[in-house]
Parts: sequence; C-alpha cells; structure tokens
Amino acid sequence: MARAWYSYDQVGPVLDPASYNKSSFAPTCINGSKICALYAPDTGQNPGAFSTNLRAYIGAAGTLAQPSSPTGAKKYLYKFT
Repeated sequence: MARAWYSYDQVGPVLDPASYNKSSFAPTCINGSKICALYAPDTGQNPGAFSTNLRAYIGAAGTLAQPSSPTGAKKYLYKFT
C-alpha cells in the first residue's frame, strides 16, 4: 500500500488520526520535543487507524525520530522543537 506524510495539527490528541492532515511534501523536521509528522498508509486526507507499531513510535518518541533503532532504519515519526 502506498504511504503518505501526515502533519500533526498540534491541537488534537496525538493518537487520534483526525489530528493529522495529509501533506503534499516530506517534512523538514526530524528530531525535537513535539510530534511533527508521521508516515502512514495513504488513506486520504487523514490517516486510517494507527498500526500497533505506529502507536508504539508515538508513545516512545522522546526527542528522536522513530524508530530510533536500528541505525539507519526508515523513520515513520518525525519531531520538531
């Protein structure tokens, strides 16, 4: 399934797909204290239900893009300061 970038609106709950809007470009953020964007299956304007892995990335985000290991892993959650 194709994937798309979804930007977090900084208002709604981080685990609510309605709090994310499809972006026409990749984010310029990567690490920081706040969620910036996530890379999820392309289901339209908002992402569909979050996978178990994506929920874990949101919960473990800290200040690093996720997943943070192994080194070089594709990132699905980006942060900004």
